[in-house]
Amino acid sequence: MVPELSIRNLASREITVVIVNHSPEMLELDTDSVKLWRGKWEEGIVGSVVPQAIRPGESVLWRCKSRGVAQGIEGSVTFQIAGPPPHDRVRFNWKNRYFGPNAYIAQSTRKGYKIEVEGGEGARAVVVFVLGPQSST
Repeated sequence: MVPELSIRNLASREITVVIVNHSPEMLELDTDSVKLWRGKWEEGIVGSVVPQAIRPGESVLWRCKSRGVAQGIEGSVTFQIAGPPPHDRVRFNWKNRYFGPNAYIAQSTRKGYKIEVEGGEGARAVVVFVLGPQSST
């Protein structure tokens, strides 16, 4: 009997992106900003789709994987901070490379906010972006 090979087993890279919203603000997805230049979205599992919104205090996740052996993953997404204008933005970028180190960039246009990046190492990475107010210390 031949064992069944799943696409998951053929992917050389996988990434789980976690966003933790420790801000008092609702984040709304800019649907035109959802990009995956390399790789593909993980389908058929919970947390496989970028959410339309992230409420204050909420954590969300989604997953991507490479399209095959010796390939990486690269993507980004932008959320707008809800409320009256100006609509500040929060952008998250991820790269899980086949060769070289993984890279993560997070930026916010809202003054007084910071984004911490935790984890993200390895071929099957989990990266956590934590958005919150900067401490006054």
